[in-house]
Amino acid sequence: MSMQSDEFTGTYQRVLPRDAFNEGNLMTNIGRLWIALSQTHGHDACIVEEDLEEFRIMQNEATGGLVVANLTFTIDGVPHRLERPLNSRDRWPLMVSEKQDDDDFDPVSVFDDDGRLSLDMLRLIGADGQDRDPGRNHSDLIDRLKDLARKRAYEQGLSRHKHPDALAVSIAGEHRVNRQIADLLPEILSTLGHEDP
Repeated sequence: MSMQSDEFTGTYQRVLPRDAFNEGNLMTNIGRLWIALSQTHGHDACIVEEDLEEFRIMQNEATGGLVVANLTFTIDGVPHRLERPLNSRDRWPLMVSEKQDDDDFDPVSVFDDDGRLSLDMLRLIGADGQDRDPGRNHSDLIDRLKDLARKRAYEQGLSRHKHPDALAVSIAGEHRVNRQIADLLPEILSTLGHEDP
């Protein structure tokens, strides 16, 4: 996506209590990201602004997701968009949804289910992941599958929006995620102890 600001609206109709929870969760996720980035080594990702008069929460008209329009998140100096999918019931749903000047960028889940930076996020920011507890066997594969499941749900949710291109964007996104899942099949089979016939 090109990250054009005209794709966003700050005057969407807020409904209580739903949108109070959605916006509160967005801010909680951004605060958690700030802390996680400061505790993770070997990367050049940051939220640029430290002092703001207000958080300008806006809605992406194409996806329905929420963003803080006046926060700049960069990786190696390149702006990326942080977005919370609309009405997600997850505790840590924040996604890196866009990269400036990269129309082929695939969204990345920022956190795993425990609020730690996901393995895909660690890869995206170039961190080595040594700060993570390895957990049980095959946790890397399990985390990647969970991230892909979240991405797939996010892409499926896009089709329910009123934007004229919502269905096409949703279908294209689902195809990308399905290809990523298919690329993992050999590793899944190997992990399960099966071999190709």
